[in-house]
Amino acid sequence: MKARECSLNRTLDPMQMVSYALALADKAADAQRILDLDGIDPVKFDHVDIVGVEREAKQLGVAIDRYTRLLEEAISKSPLSDPLKTNLLTSLDLISYKGLQVIRVRVPRQTQLRFLGDECFLRIGSSTKKATGPQIAAASKLFSQK
Repeated sequence: MKARECSLNRTLDPMQMVSYALALADKAADAQRILDLDGIDPVKFDHVDIVGVEREAKQLGVAIDRYTRLLEEAISKSPLSDPLKTNLLTSLDLISYKGLQVIRVRVPRQTQLRFLGDECFLRIGSSTKKATGPQIAAASKLFSQK
């Protein structure tokens, strides 16, 4: 998960909480590659495959708890704006699903546009795009309407 994904401003309903899960493969080819490389049999969940974060922790040579702390450190050092950064740090969960560890990051409801440094990102369709000036102006109106 990239910091820009957490900072993105949802254009359909900015007041709705959203969650991200780390340890998912959204393409069948990715799930197959993980099976081939790491021997992890993905668990199908809705339209994604859960592959767990254990494999990434193992590649780094760290325990799951340390892997989670590395993620926390990365968020702390990121250029995400506050209070979003603090909200993310207090909303990380390590959950187990059918024997695989998944990190869930909850992005709380937003009351204003959020920035990653000086950049603003919007969710447009299924893509995350860097917003232009006119897009930022239009998106900011969505927050004032709620």
